[in-house]
Amino acid sequence: AAVIVVINMFDAQSYVGDTPDGDADLGSTGSGDITAIESLNISATGDTTATVNGIMIGGGAVAVNGLVALGLNFSTNIAGLIQKNVSKFESITLNARLDGDTQVITTSLTGGAIAVGATVAVGYIQTDNRAIVDITGSTLTGDPDKTSSITVNAGTASIPNNAQAVVAGVTGAAGAIGVAVNIGVALNDGTNAAQL
Repeated sequence: AAVIVVINMFDAQSYVGDTPDGDADLGSTGSGDITAIESLNISATGDTTATVNGIMIGGGAVAVNGLVALGLNFSTNIAGLIQKNVSKFESITLNARLDGDTQVITTSLTGGAIAVGATVAVGYIQTDNRAIVDITGSTLTGDPDKTSSITVNAGTASIPNNAQAVVAGVTGAAGAIGVAVNIGVALNDGTNAAQL
């Protein structure tokens, strides 16, 4: 028998002002305001993958073969303008995009007079992709002489946020008495939000 576990933990944050968790970035909040800018662009792009490939082969007069494979992917990607005064701006753009994948592929082959083979494959992905503008305790004021805009994207139509969990398993047992059992579970728990 064999057990394979792959864990991926990814955390990317691009921000101006306080941290996305609400902690004051040293010097950021009290260091002054942002004034008279043409554009402010904040982008966070993440690509993360957890991949498990498991192969188990067993043989003998009485052969028992087992394989358990777990692929776990926890990914956070945040672009934020948080509690920061910005005035006389023409455009503010936030882009957050996350491409996260979990892939678990298992193969178990068993041969013998009595052959029993089994695989259990679990793929789990939890993603949090956010673009945040939070003006709690602060102000955003556009240029009064020009048209001002704020754009907040959590993925776009041309480059969407993507998160997937894929599980594939093959179990083979050959013999006078052969038993093959395959269990596969794919779980996807994702958040994708543009917050203004």
